[in-house]
Amino acid sequence: MKQRSSTALAVGLFLLALGGSVQSSQDKKTLETRVQELEFQVSVDAEMIQTLLLDIGALQTHRAQAENYFRAQSDEASRMAKVLDESEKEGFTSGINFHSRELLLGGWRSQLEVQGEDVPGAKLKLGTPKGEHRASR
Repeated sequence: MKQRSSTALAVGLFLLALGGSVQSSQDKKTLETRVQELEFQVSVDAEMIQTLLLDIGALQTHRAQAENYFRAQSDEASRMAKVLDESEKEGFTSGINFHSRELLLGGWRSQLEVQGEDVPGAKLKLGTPKGEHRASR
């Protein structure tokens, strides 16, 4: 009796191990398909992350350019205020004074020159994702 129960137990364990490790070909195919889909999605996501990192770098550069541009505009506005004050002292508002008008025109030209240089974003091109590739489930 003991031998029979030991044999039955051994056969039962063998069948349990065999049944647990054998998969149907359909289950295996489904698992392989899912793994392929996940691997594809990982590659798409990695590409998207790289594109976004490039965009972040471009935006940081653009922000620095914009800050420099606005700083230059502020500096030029201060210089323009001084030119206008000097022009007024030279008699621009008191009557016709050729030299004061030359100063005023020079200040305006300088301001316009700075406003036209290095405008931020003129060369900025953000990367665009290659498309909305998502693995289907």
